[in-house]
Amino acid sequence: MNEWEKLVEQRKKEDLAAEKFLKEIKPVANRVFSTEDGKVLARQMLRACRIFTAEGRSLSADELQRLQAQKDFVNLFITGLVDRKVFIQIIEGL
Repeated sequence: MNEWEKLVEQRKKEDLAAEKFLKEIKPVANRVFSTEDGKVLARQMLRACRIFTAEGRSLSADELQRLQAQKDFVNLFITGLVDRKVFIQIIEGL
């Protein structure tokens, strides 16, 4: 097996492990973010990274990169882990 095939095989294993972990943690995230405290936390995360607002000013490249990284993290963390119904309950309180 050459180096490329080893890398592809390793990547497949990592992807399967990540998928398994996501299946295990998704019910936990739904339970946590379904509580009132969880909704408060999720809403604060969404507000802090300004996920639903447009910037009123120009940002430097560093500021823009940092903000986009925050948005990507929160978007992946919240919307990727919770069911649609739970996410709707979160954003209804914004």
